Amino acid sequence: MEGDREAGRLIDSSHLEVGIVGAGIAGTTLAIALKQSGLAVRLYDVPVAEPRSAAPLLLTSNGTRVLHAIGLKEPLAAIALLPQFSTLRHARTAFLLSQRPLGAFSEARYGAPDVLVDGARLVQLLRDTAGAIGIPLETKSPVTGVDAGTAMLTFADGRQVPHLAVAAACGIPTDQEAPGLADLLNARTWSQPEDHIAICAVGSRAEPVRDHDRFLNTWIADGLVAVEEPMSPAGEDQPLALTVLAPAEAFTDPGESPAAMLERMLEGTHPHLRTLLRDPRVERAWEPVADIAEFWFAEKLVLLGGACHAHPGFPALNASAALEDAWILSRMMERWEESPHEGFADYERFRQPRARRLRAFAEAERTTLTERSTTAAWQRNLKWSLTSRFLPEIAMQRTDWLYGYDCIRGFA
Repeated sequence: MEGDREAGRLIDSSHLEVGIVGAGIAGTTLAIALKQSGLAVRLYDVPVAEPRSAAPLLLTSNGTRVLHAIGLKEPLAAIALLPQFSTLRHARTAFLLSQRPLGAFSEARYGAPDVLVDGARLVQLLRDTAGAIGIPLETKSPVTGVDAGTAMLTFADGRQVPHLAVAAACGIPTDQEAPGLADLLNARTWSQPEDHIAICAVGSRAEPVRDHDRFLNTWIADGLVAVEEPMSPAGEDQPLALTVLAPAEAFTDPGESPAAMLERMLEGTHPHLRTLLRDPRVERAWEPVADIAEFWFAEKLVLLGGACHAHPGFPALNASAALEDAWILSRMMERWEESPHEGFADYERFRQPRARRLRAFAEAERTTLTERSTTAAWQRNLKWSLTSRFLPEIAMQRTDWLYGYDCIRGFA
């Protein structure tokens, strides 16, 4: 870094930069948005401690419009899939319960499409974009301390770097989290939902189909949820991710392999699910959650993305919510020029209610999807089926607040 001195001594550069700890989706998007607004920014990557699912990310309209706003509409389209329909089927009979149009319909209704994208490729696209507009990315030494009062970052090699402000987008805290940052992050209780076990299987379709990449299929039955997501366009090789959530009570053997667990999860389901993948790679999937952070900032240190809200993985809300955070935080910071931390309070004021509403929705959807009471599930299925067929506009209006949220135009 320019201006480096010997380890243990203060360096003189970066005091007019915003430091962003975490060069993932939220952090790098924030960096790009700030740089485009005229602020100097420096990114610091941190090791990701939590295991990541191999399934693709689903970015809904409220998230993709942020990527479009920072100039990535065409580059995103080049690496993403654009499914045309989202379907909900009974996992044992394959009966179609409901269908929601995506693709051009979703873009026309909400101003941006729903896309499936490989998380690693999206991060690389964001980092390449950041580098192209002159945002430095430092990875040589991890952050070991954060002083919220002075926006000073301390590194493992002994350096200390002052900043105008520091944004933390490093997700789930670890035992080695930087002092100062840990005070904000670890005040919450992070947990893995214990009522269900999640497994992700990735492989090629056993029987190729012409419309491989047009459908995002969700299957439900007896507490089980299975999400079938294409990973590349239709062709000879049709890679697919199947993520299955099943009641944990049936899995008492800690030594049971993920492949054996998946086989038991799918017992009695429709043959489509049991024979879907050829030679899949199977692993446990994790969806750690925490309470919505009570405080999203302290003096010159602010949190965004998974650092302040991590919702249950069913439905997929986290990535798009993190993109909303990044855009709104950037708008609040750019108004204050040399004291961007003055915008943190407004950022928290705008984002906390939205995060709480997303959490309530995620928990309600997860409860509904994993319903195990036969009577309640039958009533749920009948309601979905009738609403989807005869009252589709009412069904869509139920989630317009979620997918139609346009943080580019306003934040309320």
